[in-house]
Amino acid sequence: MLNVAANHPNASTVGLVLPPAAGTGGSRLLVGATYTGYGSAFFPRNRSLEDHRFENTPEIAIRSLDARGDLAKLFTFDLNPSDDNILKIKQGAKEQHKLGFVRAFLHPPDPPPGAPSYAYLALNSEARAGDKESQARSLLARICLPRGAGGDAKKLTESYIQLGLQCAGGAGRGDLYSRLVSVFPARELLFAVFERPQGSPASRATPAALCAFRFADVQAAIRAARNACFVEPAPDVVAVLDSVVQGTGPACERKRNIQVRRGSRTPAQGGRRESVRLTGRVVR
Repeated sequence: MLNVAANHPNASTVGLVLPPAAGTGGSRLLVGATYTGYGSAFFPRNRSLEDHRFENTPEIAIRSLDARGDLAKLFTFDLNPSDDNILKIKQGAKEQHKLGFVRAFLHPPDPPPGAPSYAYLALNSEARAGDKESQARSLLARICLPRGAGGDAKKLTESYIQLGLQCAGGAGRGDLYSRLVSVFPARELLFAVFERPQGSPASRATPAALCAFRFADVQAAIRAARNACFVEPAPDVVAVLDSVVQGTGPACERKRNIQVRRGSRTPAQGGRRESVRLTGRVVR
């Protein structure tokens, strides 16, 4: 069985128990784990015996928590076919997309009957690990959850979308805090702690800052991205990240009679999508 968590003490792993969906047989586990296999900074490169472990664990996956009387089914990928519930960076693109996970959370945690609920992943993408000129990109990913206990589960590849987050200094200042350190979701706001890139001139004076983002703005940005993908295609607003294994040759295509509404789950063509970046202001 593939590893569930990252295979190194210094690599990140986040997890979140998802409520049961119709036909799944029980609760599910959303896992985000940094890749620690061959080619990563966590893989041994010394002169000791070669590490022959095989690691192909996906960076993001939904796994089963219901063994259904068979322990071999525990932590397996929940839906069939299993590729519907994994997002894995292609081997050749892992260096450009090293994902470090900060937190996984539900929002709203207790929605009223029939209201949409989402799972979020807060993470950093280290564009080029070890490159001093490369800065981390902070991301907030959203995954649709079934509406109510009897709702149908959506494929991870259908509902996954991410947008960039950054924290700006005071008005009139061009300084940015670009790397996400911690997040705390409140009812209407997402509080996030950011740090400056290592080695930047201002990192010693003010190394970190607390920013706030409105969940309403997050939802609006995602709706705009879906419109830009399916209703009025706009590549400058939304892009399909073809570095993901799932969804060979994904593309945004105009769909007839598609109306993107609040909380809608527009079908995807495979692969994850990235929308515009949100900028928060420092909380004083």
